[in-house]
Amino acid sequence: MASWSYLAREPVDNGCRSFRFKPRKTQTGRRPVPSKSTAQHAPENGAQPFEADGRRSQSQDQEHIGEFESPSELVVEPYLSLEASLADTANDFDAGLETILDSCVAYFSTGNDNDPHDLPSVSGSIARQQQEGEGDNDNDDDYDESVSASTKDIVSTSSLGQSLLLALEPAELLVFYDSELCTLPFTHDFPENPLRCLRSVSAEPKHLLHAMLAFSLEHVSRLSDKLPGPSLTDQITIYKHSAAECYAITSSAASTAAKRHLLDTIFILFALDAFLSASGPWGARLANAYHKIESMGGISLTAASPRARAQLMMFVWWDCSIALVARSNPVFSSFYYDFALEEHNGATYDIFTISGVPKDLFRYCRELTQIASEKRQISKFKYAVFDMSRVLELEKSIREYPGGGLAPQGEDGAEELIECWHDYYNAANAWKYALLLYISRVFKWDPTSQIRLSEFTSLSRLVLDSVRCCRPDSPMRKQLLFPVFVAGSESLDSYSRSFVQEFCDTWCKTIRYSLFPDAYSVLQEIWAQRDLNASDPTVWWGSVIDSKQLDGCGFLFG
Repeated sequence: MASWSYLAREPVDNGCRSFRFKPRKTQTGRRPVPSKSTAQHAPENGAQPFEADGRRSQSQDQEHIGEFESPSELVVEPYLSLEASLADTANDFDAGLETILDSCVAYFSTGNDNDPHDLPSVSGSIARQQQEGEGDNDNDDDYDESVSASTKDIVSTSSLGQSLLLALEPAELLVFYDSELCTLPFTHDFPENPLRCLRSVSAEPKHLLHAMLAFSLEHVSRLSDKLPGPSLTDQITIYKHSAAECYAITSSAASTAAKRHLLDTIFILFALDAFLSASGPWGARLANAYHKIESMGGISLTAASPRARAQLMMFVWWDCSIALVARSNPVFSSFYYDFALEEHNGATYDIFTISGVPKDLFRYCRELTQIASEKRQISKFKYAVFDMSRVLELEKSIREYPGGGLAPQGEDGAEELIECWHDYYNAANAWKYALLLYISRVFKWDPTSQIRLSEFTSLSRLVLDSVRCCRPDSPMRKQLLFPVFVAGSESLDSYSRSFVQEFCDTWCKTIRYSLFPDAYSVLQEIWAQRDLNASDPTVWWGSVIDSKQLDGCGFLFG
C-alpha cells in the first residue's frame, strides 16, 4: 500500500488518542468542570497512567478527564489550532478552567524552585470548586443538545491539547505528548512513530522522560501568553539539562537495550531544537548526533527495531534538508541515505512518511546536495570549470517524474482515499517543481550575470499552485515548507507573497513550530533587498542565507 494512502485510514490507536468531551448542562448554564469522581481519580505526581505495554486502558482514560464518549467515538484532531482554542475554552469554562490556569500561572510566577516532578496538581482545585457548588454535574442525562458544533469543537481535548486539565503534571503532559505532539513532525501517524512514549512514566529512563517533558512544556509555553515566560522557560531548561546530564551518565555503560533509549533521547532533543528555531548550529548538532549514533553501533541499532529505523531516517531527512539550503555535503554518510531508501519488510512507513518527500524524488535530493557542494568549491578557483552533465541528467529525470500515478478508481466509499491521492499528487508536484527550481537557481544561473532566468517565475508559480491544490488541512501540506521557501524567494508579485505569508502563519498557529515564521522572516529580507534594488537578479535565497551562515549557523526548513 502506498504510504500516502495511510492518511485515508483510521488514526493509529496508540492507547491515548485525543478525546471529545460531552458537554452537559449545569444549573448555572456554564460548561461544567470535571466531576467529583474525576477529581478523586486524578493521578498524583509520579502516578502511572500507562499500562506495562505503554497503553492506557479504557477505564483509565474515562477516569482521567471528564466523561468521554464511547471508545469507538474517540476522534483525533491533531491539527486544530490550540492557541486560539485556549482562550476560547478558558472563557467558556468560566471559573472552572480559569482556576486551573490560575494555578499554573501562580506556580510559574512564584519562581518555584521545586524539582520538575513537583509540578502543580489541579485535582484539589477541581474538588474545591465542586464542593462550593460551581455547577451540578450529577445530571448526566441532562445533555444540552443545543450546544453548537463549534462549541463542541472548542471543548474537545485535542482543541486544547489535553487542555488545562492536564495542569502540567508530568504524567499528564505525557498524555498530551503521546496523543498529539509526537505526530506533528510527520506526514501521518504510524505504529512505529519514533517520538511516541512506549512505557509507563516510572519505567522510562530519566534522560528520556525529561527530554519528553521538555518537548511537551515547550509546546505548552506557546499555548497562551497567560503563562509567564521566564519561569516556564526555567522549568524547560531544567528538564533539558537534566536529560543531557542523565544521558551522559547512562551512555558510559549502556547495554544494547539501553542504547535504544539513548537514541530516543538524542532524537527527541534534536526534534526539540527543530521545534524552537529554523536557524542554529545545525552542522555541529548533526555531527554530534552522528558521532553518538556511530558510537552506539550506527545502523546496526535498527536490526530489530522499526522505531530506531524511523529515527535514523528522520536524522537523514534533517541532514538532507539542512544540506540543501547550505549547498554543502551531508554530515551523515551515504550508507545512511541508502538505508533510508531501502525497502523494509512489514514497515508501515517510508521516507515520505518521515519527510513528505516522495521516495523517488528524495534520492535526487541527496545527489543534489553533493553536487551543489562541489560546485561551491569549484567556484573558488579561477580556472576550474564545473561539469553540468550530471546535473542535466538529474533535471531530465525529475521532469519525467510521473507524480502520484493513476488515481484510485471504482472503489465504493473511496472519497477520502481519492482526496488523499490528489493531495499526494499535488504535494509530489510541489517537490518536483521545487527541485527543478533549485537546479535552475543553484546550477544553471550565472551569479555574475544580471539576467534573471524566465523559468524562475514559471517554476515558482508551479510550486505555489501545486501547494494551493492541496487541501488546507491536509497534513501533507505542512511538509512543503522547503518548496514554499524556494518558490516564495522568487516571487515578485503580491499575490504569491501573500499566499506564502498565509501558509507560514497558518502552520505556525496550527502546530506551533518556529520553522514557519523563521522561514518567512528570511523571505521578507530577500523581498526587501530585491525590491530596494529594482528586482536585482543577484539577490536570491542563497546570497541571503550565506550572509547569515556565520560561525557555523545553518537553516532547517523541513
